[in-house]
Amino acid sequence: MFDLDRFIVDCRAALATGSPAATVGAIVDRALAAPAEVEAAVNPLQGFTGAIHVYGGDFFGAPRSEWAPDTLEERPFDVERARRAYAQANQRSSMDKA
Repeated sequence: MFDLDRFIVDCRAALATGSPAATVGAIVDRALAAPAEVEAAVNPLQGFTGAIHVYGGDFFGAPRSEWAPDTLEERPFDVERARRAYAQANQRSSMDKA
């Protein structure tokens, strides 16, 4: 079972190693070996979601990936698509409060 608290502790501990990026990469790879467990632990569907971001350096300058919400397939991260999705979610949230 994926343990989010353990994942966070392990990622923070990786910062003290000689190669934090490689160590965090291994931690993420281990977690993503069981994606259904990660999904169950963070319930990333059906509305507003949270995300686990583990990165070092320039977030926008390095290639990134994301998962399509409908198929859960990995795809290249698209900043403009993310901005549109956030704007649409914010608009729906504002309408719900009215």
